[in-house]
Amino acid sequence: MRREISEGSSFAAVAAAAAAWDPKKDFLLEIENLSCVSEEDNKEILKGVNLKIKAKEIHAIMGRNGSGKSTLSKVLAGSPSYRVTSGHVAFKGVDLLQLGVDQRALLGLFLAFQYPLEVPMVSCFQVLKTALQQRAAAAAAAAAAAGEAPAQQADDDHELQRRLEQLAQANPKP
Repeated sequence: MRREISEGSSFAAVAAAAAAWDPKKDFLLEIENLSCVSEEDNKEILKGVNLKIKAKEIHAIMGRNGSGKSTLSKVLAGSPSYRVTSGHVAFKGVDLLQLGVDQRALLGLFLAFQYPLEVPMVSCFQVLKTALQQRAAAAAAAAAAAGEAPAQQADDDHELQRRLEQLAQANPKP
């Protein structure tokens, strides 16, 4: 079931639409006949892409260099370098093509580098804490829109720091 949200909508409206998503019967990601062109030269980059992924499924997109793997990721994330010419894309039942990059990211769909650059004066802890606070606020807004009580969210810096240290130990730098 696809729910349309206008690009100017608040994240609360987007979160409420995503909250209506049923992982038992709806697809997590549904791409239908997606085609796009490069904004730079109007060259067709993707043509007729179809993909359906259910919740908890794991998929790998493989192909030769230049086959469109990264382009597909960038289009899904909302890169302004590409213009969708046809097709539909739904994530958690929400029409992605109607959302801005920030709204897509708050739904949980964004690009991240495998080895991200460090930002001077900004710690990983600060970035993750801010992200968690934004997600908690979005979840509370979605719960309020659905008439439900918001889930309790631990806002404990020490707990977050402990989890970050566990992640760092499990994923050493290359």
